[in-house]
Amino acid sequence: MSVQNVKTVSPFRKVINTLYEFGAPIISVVDVVTDIMVTFQFYQNGRMTFFWISLCILLLAQVCYSMLFTLFYADHWSTRWRMVAFACIFPLGQFVPLFMWLDSFKLKFVSKILKSMGLQSNAFDEKTCPEDMDELQFWLEQKLRSQGGFIIESIIEGI
Repeated sequence: MSVQNVKTVSPFRKVINTLYEFGAPIISVVDVVTDIMVTFQFYQNGRMTFFWISLCILLLAQVCYSMLFTLFYADHWSTRWRMVAFACIFPLGQFVPLFMWLDSFKLKFVSKILKSMGLQSNAFDEKTCPEDMDELQFWLEQKLRSQGGFIIESIIEGI
């Protein structure tokens, strides 16, 4: 790649990207907390139909997050061990999007956690756009990998 073909990223784009990168996890965590609070409030107020609907949505999210984690990090395991991973992560499912987001930064403590459990993630290896790929496509794929859990959450709760 010649010097002429190198694209510079505008400061505005960097700011927007940073706001998006850190804003989505914050909003997601607040959303989960409020969902749990609303579900509990429905129960306390005796609005059992709304309580059960809310609880089903939360459980559906748990299932989807557990599947996402299992497919993303335990894909190299046998079917039996993937089922074990699914069962183990199920109670912690709401933390999967946050974990995936942290993993996208290649933090040492996240890598140590994965390695100690025999899990692996190779989705975030590329830091620069390959020459044969469009820059926008590369950016979108990186965002989908790091923000995939949050996207699943918004789809499930949009039901």
